[in-house]
Amino acid sequence: MNNSRWKSFGVSYNEELLIELLMHFREEGGSFEDELLLHSGGPVTDLSKRSLLPSLDSIRVLMVEPESESSEEIPSALSGEVSLGHPAPLNLIIQERVGQKWNTREEVYCASLTEALDCISEFEITSECLTDVKFYPGGFTGILGYDLSRWSEPIRLSNTPVPGSVLGVLWRADAWFIHDRNSGEIGVLGIEGHPWLDLELPEMEGFNIPAIPKLDSVPHSESDSDHARKVSRVRESITGGNLYQVNYGRKWEGEMPGHPWDSFLLLSRSNPAPFSSWMMVSDLGWSVASSSPERLVELEQGIVRTRP
Repeated sequence: MNNSRWKSFGVSYNEELLIELLMHFREEGGSFEDELLLHSGGPVTDLSKRSLLPSLDSIRVLMVEPESESSEEIPSALSGEVSLGHPAPLNLIIQERVGQKWNTREEVYCASLTEALDCISEFEITSECLTDVKFYPGGFTGILGYDLSRWSEPIRLSNTPVPGSVLGVLWRADAWFIHDRNSGEIGVLGIEGHPWLDLELPEMEGFNIPAIPKLDSVPHSESDSDHARKVSRVRESITGGNLYQVNYGRKWEGEMPGHPWDSFLLLSRSNPAPFSSWMMVSDLGWSVASSSPERLVELEQGIVRTRP
């Protein structure tokens, strides 16, 4: 059991404090590194108590689409046909931060998502914190893509990601900046000896929201007739009793002007939400800017809650 420690920097009611702090860290480093910010905006409720900024400087796990073992055509669920069977084992690439880059420590293959998470949990640091902060550094944080559901239930799907695609990323966070929106208290909770515990809160001058970029071209999508045909096919499948619900979205693709961070800043002001988040995997060129009011699932002391 490792000890962790809480270091308070006092009180601030600046709702964008951790956004400014992330920008400060970025400027100090001189380049974009891996970043994750769990930002809570809008009214303060039981869903939006705190904003969180983790340290991503120890262990990183990439969850990667494996090579397909079969070229067999998968039946269509829209026709009422379900193909049962397990996909090829999920590829985990476990990396360690050394200097300014991630070095691969080992590669493993897991038959199920449960097995993968159990494998990742072996790298957790169990800590004890004798404070009122109900939070524990040394665990993992990150993103799990919807495509990982194939390793939680044995249903074979068509149109799966290209082999080698990254489906999820988890980092071990040995320290967290935590901003309590009720009390205004800002501080660091970290494993004893983590360098963030030696920091002082820097002076910050805020930031300017970037202008909304103007697009010179219309993003590419399928034609309206193709889209209408697919919607009709889905409706026929539902009325035919093959499915009771289908989540279908139209795909748009195009070059994005500016940096994805600009989109997150615009979202944080124009659409504040309890579960806003920013993620960037620098060496993979992958970013996520999200603004959501929904708690998908929460597990605390054996109790599961959801707030869609």
